[in-house]
Amino acid sequence: MARRHRAVEFLIGTQPDGSLGEHLTRLDVASTVSLGGPFGTFGLPERLTARRLLLIAGGTGIAPLRSILHAALGRRKPPAITLLYSAQSPDGFAFVRELRQQSRAGRLRLRLTVTREAGPEWRGRRGRIQASWLRQLLRDGPALCFVCGPPAFVGDVSEQLKCLGVPPANIKREQH
Repeated sequence: MARRHRAVEFLIGTQPDGSLGEHLTRLDVASTVSLGGPFGTFGLPERLTARRLLLIAGGTGIAPLRSILHAALGRRKPPAITLLYSAQSPDGFAFVRELRQQSRAGRLRLRLTVTREAGPEWRGRRGRIQASWLRQLLRDGPALCFVCGPPAFVGDVSEQLKCLGVPPANIKREQH
């Protein structure tokens, strides 16, 4: 995991045809842009009492969860981390090489699922995130859960976590 200081990194979703959204196609290489923020409270708490984190990403919702992952792994005593990441297709997983490397190194438990077409070479899960998957990931004990993705995804997953007995205070949500 490369650490860059004094840099801003963007994860930009594209249209189904691969093009950028209209707001970005108007920019030239030398364009000046203004940035504000960061805003909000979606991040790893300074004082972390949870020994386990469950990060649940839908699509580009991986971007803020990746920052939380880096912050957790940078702790003197990192918590046990599981990342459940959903994308429409196998080529829709951002940062997957980095995440698999972290998983192979034993720094996180990685679970991937695709919700649309995937060829026979895809060996990961298929379909939308289900309560039975979450139950299995929570079987080792309580976890602080972070959910980020499209609004419907965040709502559905958060509701499943509540139904599985995760206290609302342990479900941190961010939607885009």
